[in-house]
Amino acid sequence: CYKGDLLIKLQRRFGARAAFLEAVKTEPEQPYAKIRLESVETGLKDLYFLQAGAFLNETNARKLRDELSSKQFQAGIFEKRVKDKLFYFIRVGEYADETTAASDREELQQKLGIKSIVKPARFILE
Repeated sequence: CYKGDLLIKLQRRFGARAAFLEAVKTEPEQPYAKIRLESVETGLKDLYFLQAGAFLNETNARKLRDELSSKQFQAGIFEKRVKDKLFYFIRVGEYADETTAASDREELQQKLGIKSIVKPARFILE
């Protein structure tokens, strides 16, 4: 999966994970994407991100993601089922530690007025 490999080189591991997941769905018989997905998920376990929103409506999630991206924040959407409901979570950034994530959380609130919370990446993987 060229896209996933490229995103890893750009240090965008959450995006790489999404690309490998899509590749596994598209061609489940191909082992490369499965192997790379496992590797990426192992590396994500120690990272943090900002959760800037949670929506039941995908269109609303896309609007916030697009707004954040237009303001130069690295934003993405991930889906997670919680109590039989499908949520669309807005993820911002990839951080090696909580302190750096908290600093960007303050910047996000000051620049855009968007409150967010620091979450461990394992939240996505659970």
